[in-house]
Amino acid sequence: MRQKVLQVAWSKKEIVVGGNRIFFSQDFSSKIQAERSSYSSLRKQLREKNVRSHIVYPAKLRVFLDVKETIFSSLEDASRSLKETGLLDQGEPVRQDTEAGSAPFKKVS
Repeated sequence: MRQKVLQVAWSKKEIVVGGNRIFFSQDFSSKIQAERSSYSSLRKQLREKNVRSHIVYPAKLRVFLDVKETIFSSLEDASRSLKETGLLDQGEPVRQDTEAGSAPFKKVS
């Protein structure tokens, strides 16, 4: 339900209540925020190669390749697979920008 409310709120240009404009944003726990931010370096590298991507709740990476989209559950899976497909150079390091990025990820199906 929370996601539906946010999607409707974000689809509106401006929401005003009592003469005041209000904003809606995700409220993630620190653990989820850290996991999501661990993808930032990889996403930057993908943007430089004009590859579209975004983060799916809670902390998965969705990458759009031509007509196919792929969802990765961890930074390690994403970097390994993208290197195998040739999107990232084999020698190109995938940096983890946060301390939490080094924490082990749970596999999400």
